[in-house]
Amino acid sequence: MTLAADQLSQVPAYAQKFRVDPFRHITVPDLLSQARALELSAELADRAPFDDACGLVPTDPQALAETKGRHVTLSEFGSAPAEERYYWMGSTRSWSYRPGQRRLDGSCPLTMVELAELLYFFRDVSGLPLSMIRVMARQYADGNFIGPHSEDRLGRILSGHLFLTPGWSAADSGGYLEIQTGAAQQLRIHPDFNTLTVFDVRTVTRKSITRVTAPTPLHELQFWCYAQSSSWAAAEGTLGPCSG
Repeated sequence: MTLAADQLSQVPAYAQKFRVDPFRHITVPDLLSQARALELSAELADRAPFDDACGLVPTDPQALAETKGRHVTLSEFGSAPAEERYYWMGSTRSWSYRPGQRRLDGSCPLTMVELAELLYFFRDVSGLPLSMIRVMARQYADGNFIGPHSEDRLGRILSGHLFLTPGWSAADSGGYLEIQTGAAQQLRIHPDFNTLTVFDVRTVTRKSITRVTAPTPLHELQFWCYAQSSSWAAAEGTLGPCSG
């Protein structure tokens, strides 16, 4: 079992908090066993260079309404005015799991058993009929950030962030996760090592990662969970960087 036993025993309490929280979110410290969290941290730190994912503020009305940035090259991003820069990070391809799946690409940092455990954990905490989980590794190097955007699109139900850089000081180096609701309430969440924050994308209207200002990158695994849908693959795809 990769999830820490203490966290599994607290699922009823997390479920209660998720139900009553105005953001419909929870933050779970020490999600994984310490050994597994350190192993994943080392793997992400040693991973071959992440792909630069850069985006500018969208100009298309629908994309703007969905806060879906325009993918551009790093060169185009660097030459754009600062106010047009929407996000810049290192990203991997994505991997997904749904119950009954028999194989998972070996390049995924998590095993199929771990993805299954996480899907059931998210399902039990949220009380939602989740049927698929998708994961992507992210790296935030010096200057990287994600501007405020909505994740309520393409069939997503939940979004999760598991930070995996030991000893990170957001007060000194940035990288805060910020979420807000339509009532303009905002939370600023410190990216503590081995801490998961998960929220309902239909309640949280904007999410962002504040700019990182440190020579050592901040690493995370980002998750999206979906309810039963036959069209998720066509909507989301499974390859390539994503701004979400």
